[in-house]
Amino acid sequence: MSTRLRHWACLVTATLNLTAIACGETSIVALDRQSADCAPPSSGEPALLAADFSDFVGVGLRLGYGATAYADVHQVQAALVELGVRHVADVADDAVQLDSITETNVSTLLLDARATTPPALSPSAARKLDLVQLMQPRLSAQAQLADWQTAIDHDIAALRQALHDRPDLAAVRLVAPALPKSVLHGVATALVNEVDLALVTQWPGASNPGDAQLQAAIDDTDLLFGGRPRVMTQVGYSTSLAGEVGAQPSVESELVQAKYTARLLLTLFRRGWERVYLAQLCDWSLADSAFEDRLGLVRADFTRKPAFVVVRNLLQLLSGPRPATLAGKLSYRWVGDTSDLRQLLFQDGAGRFYVIVWLEVPSTDATLSRQLTLDLRDPVDSVNTYHPEVSSFPLERSTAPTLAVTVTDWPTVLQITPTCPP
Repeated sequence: MSTRLRHWACLVTATLNLTAIACGETSIVALDRQSADCAPPSSGEPALLAADFSDFVGVGLRLGYGATAYADVHQVQAALVELGVRHVADVADDAVQLDSITETNVSTLLLDARATTPPALSPSAARKLDLVQLMQPRLSAQAQLADWQTAIDHDIAALRQALHDRPDLAAVRLVAPALPKSVLHGVATALVNEVDLALVTQWPGASNPGDAQLQAAIDDTDLLFGGRPRVMTQVGYSTSLAGEVGAQPSVESELVQAKYTARLLLTLFRRGWERVYLAQLCDWSLADSAFEDRLGLVRADFTRKPAFVVVRNLLQLLSGPRPATLAGKLSYRWVGDTSDLRQLLFQDGAGRFYVIVWLEVPSTDATLSRQLTLDLRDPVDSVNTYHPEVSSFPLERSTAPTLAVTVTDWPTVLQITPTCPP
């Protein structure tokens, strides 16, 4: 049995579902060449900067929830360091708890403002505070739209003044509050001029990231906020089996949670979001009584879920220094059935390209796969194939300009080292 198959057998034992429909090709993009010995570039879209993906991913914490797994701060620290995420969100205002986290590799904090005053932060935590999200005003069900507008205007003005009065927090940016959709539509015209970042609140439930309802919610927010930078401060998939009445549907399966979580991050990055915070680092408890109990990337005993593994490995693969110049372009095409095919093209500071490709389809524990051919139009030194659900090390290597690729409903990463310098 090959190395990859041995790794794969440890992850899932499901059989592969193969599909074949009509043939097609993706669009072609091209690599800029600086060397006189290399062919001139053809037209196409530029690669994205790989380092931007690490700056895009955040995760939620609940350090103040002492009756949950978050009471073990040392384990939380270790999980954050291993995950490699740079941005965290919390509702806590305990300086000691937050300091324990900001001593790790975390670069920024996002905090919910439960009142119109900034949280009581120590100087070290305050230096990393980047975003504050205003909490939804507490109004009765009978409140009119004018009441909402008045309350929001008051709370935003008070919070901005409080931030301004503290020199160490004066540069903190304000995220729009989470509001009922009917209210948001009514106050958006005024709100867009009062906040720095638009907020999308749309839980995907058990739907795959390409689901039309999720994409429609994103489109709706884009229209309302007129191009403001966008963030999601809580989004993710629960593996709860509790089946609460009235709760969001759960994917139940940890493998499906992993597939959808990785693909959701890639899908939202593809749409130009500034940052997305996965709902929770940890499951709250070993008990499974509610949807919120199982939103974590790690279980309540701190064993890692498949979602943790795939996100960690994606972040490791796309980390590294920024290039001195803008990313280049790579000329390639896919040959075969490209229906439901999604892809992103990145370039790192060393000039290597990363084609991340997956099938955007409803998933189960079984792996849906399809054979395609990658036709590289530029000379390459090597193509390393990574399966981040398994490892951050390459499991296949090729030097051929044309290679067969098994594309699945997991993201597959093809690291391409071009012969010609970027």
